[in-house]
Amino acid sequence: MVEAQRISCNNKAALTISFVAKADGYITPATSAFYAGQEEVINLANYPFPEGNEFWPVVSIGVGDTKRPSQSITFKMNARTAFYDVTGLLGFWDVAFSRLGDPSPRWCQVFQRTSRSMYFPTLTGMARLAGLGS
Repeated sequence: MVEAQRISCNNKAALTISFVAKADGYITPATSAFYAGQEEVINLANYPFPEGNEFWPVVSIGVGDTKRPSQSITFKMNARTAFYDVTGLLGFWDVAFSRLGDPSPRWCQVFQRTSRSMYFPTLTGMARLAGLGS
């Protein structure tokens, strides 16, 4: 079982993609569309989801086709990122689990990456830094 706090999709396909993190009864907003060679991350800690839910990245391409990988993650507040690769061409593309990243340092959890590659403090992250959260 893969336990992670964040889901990252790396676009290695000749497609423009976006994705959501989805579990039974839960879904995040979609990322901005991103191109080949780019990566986006959804931090599940930024949403009121209970730990222990099974999440998948559901990837969409511009023509409305969606796919999810066979490997899911279990949401756990552990500062780890599950990496997925999107590969292929229009009509022949796939999403696959790649690896589980090491936990990020505590100070990195204070900031959330936006689609414009800027970093802003999150309330959850600031509370953790102040020792008010787990």
